[in-house]
Amino acid sequence: MSDHSRRAKGDWAAFEAPGRDLEGRAEALQLEREVLAAQVEPLELAVERGMVEYKQSLADEAFRALEDARFRSLSSAQILGIASYFGVYAYVCTIQRQMADGTIVIRDHHRESDAPASDSETDIKQIIAEVQERVKTEPDLRLKQPVKNILMQLSRYSRELAQFKEVTVRTPADKRPPIAANFKKSSEEIFASIRRNYDQLAQEEKTALSTQPQHILLRLPINKLAGDFLSQAKAAVDVRAAILFARDEQRGARERLVETAGRHGAFVDRIDAEYSAYLELGQTDNLARQISRAFAQEVKKKIERETEVY
Repeated sequence: MSDHSRRAKGDWAAFEAPGRDLEGRAEALQLEREVLAAQVEPLELAVERGMVEYKQSLADEAFRALEDARFRSLSSAQILGIASYFGVYAYVCTIQRQMADGTIVIRDHHRESDAPASDSETDIKQIIAEVQERVKTEPDLRLKQPVKNILMQLSRYSRELAQFKEVTVRTPADKRPPIAANFKKSSEEIFASIRRNYDQLAQEEKTALSTQPQHILLRLPINKLAGDFLSQAKAAVDVRAAILFARDEQRGARERLVETAGRHGAFVDRIDAEYSAYLELGQTDNLARQISRAFAQEVKKKIERETEVY
């Protein structure tokens, strides 16, 4: 067994030793609280492809930094920084693994209060702001017919407002009242349509909440994914060990780092395989993305809780 292999084996044993204790696992990989807390924002922003989007970005950034060894010598501090990327990768994979095998219990966080309020007095500006914000964080919401209708009416309003402003500028003041009256009538029709569709959306979501468990990770057999997450965590710890071994050996360090950078493709393949596993569970690309986004949100929440006390 090579020295690097012995180190990787020892690092993995140290990482596994704390079991379900995530604080102990973080300490085994020398992950500071600030490093873990810094993962919350990118996880939250991974709204398109969720966990695989976050992992792809993390891996790309780590290997890009490692590639710098081809062109210049890296300091010990820089090498440690690169190694921490892979420590984080192993840590988040382990959170996923514990969710998949039931060690971490996923709560059904959807409640009736999560559905939009259906209230005839709700301010139209509030409705528009809420829908626009939700479609940013929930891209699949655009597929729902009430939301499609709302967005279509908003586009219509924008066009008519622009036309109204343009015509008003070209029209003498004494001839503007009928134009303003027509615009007001048209706006009221648009806003009434938006409110009707918003109420329909509220009712649909309220009905869905009362008929089934909402959290997608509770509706699917995610225990099948535990082995994949374990494999990814092992690969990340192995790369981390190779990087630290190169730093400690010093002689030939640059060559070892460049060689390790060549493992980028294999990492990407594992991420692609994770998405394929989501696709196999969900059967459609839409559901696969929902699974991936759900994992990202659950991992984010778990890291937030861990860094509060870590």
